[in-house]
Amino acid sequence: MSVYSKNFKHQLIWQKSLELVQDIYALTRQLPIAQQKNVITQLRNNVDALHSNIALSLIKIYSNSYNDIILESLDLCDNLRVQILFLLKEQYITEIIANDKLEKINAIYQALYELLKEKNLPYSAN
Repeated sequence: MSVYSKNFKHQLIWQKSLELVQDIYALTRQLPIAQQKNVITQLRNNVDALHSNIALSLIKIYSNSYNDIILESLDLCDNLRVQILFLLKEQYITEIIANDKLEKINAIYQALYELLKEKNLPYSAN
């Protein structure tokens, strides 16, 4: 896989993560702050870290820490899923909103997982 196609894939994932950041911040502004301050902070911290890790993974694509960065990003996706499901269970968000956020998180997760699989393939400058 060429450097250009890897960069393009990273850029698409980065754009998806930016959309997710915007969605999560918009969602957390609608939550009752007094009751859910901890959840709001966790959601924002996790989505910010995910977005930053994706940007960092592009820089570190050929370093030894690349796999660790991607694996940490996958964990952050899992954390975001749990937090969205908690908000749904506690009826702070509707099922439609939860499904929308979960679909976006799952798309990012799947794309990151594919990058991790590709990293283990031999490099090709095609």
